[in-house]
Amino acid sequence: MEIFVFWMIFSIIAGIIASNKGRSGFGFFLLSVLLSPLIGIIFALVVQSRITQPVDASPTPETHVRCPDCKELIMKDARVCKHCGCKLTGEQVDANQQKKCIRCGSMNNNEKSVCHSCGSVI
Repeated sequence: MEIFVFWMIFSIIAGIIASNKGRSGFGFFLLSVLLSPLIGIIFALVVQSRITQPVDASPTPETHVRCPDCKELIMKDARVCKHCGCKLTGEQVDANQQKKCIRCGSMNNNEKSVCHSCGSVI
């Protein structure tokens, strides 16, 4: 009876390992139950992960600007704001770009003439 319990526990472990790698946890569980939990765990450890690392898609001044109407971040190439529906022209988007401080390199709003980080004149 103990062998059956350990067989099931290690089969479940093989399924969990496979599931964490983006593979079919139930499939590896069945493989382990039918063949051997040792084989299932080895296969689960050896297979490559299907989960891709998330790409850092955070908005940057190079990729996003603020909408002149609702002030939400939008893609630099957008023609219409996805938040408020405001139609954008090249002048509107260019007017909202940020200035880079020469002294410290931080990005500042166009309206400001003093850097918010170091206090130098932009």
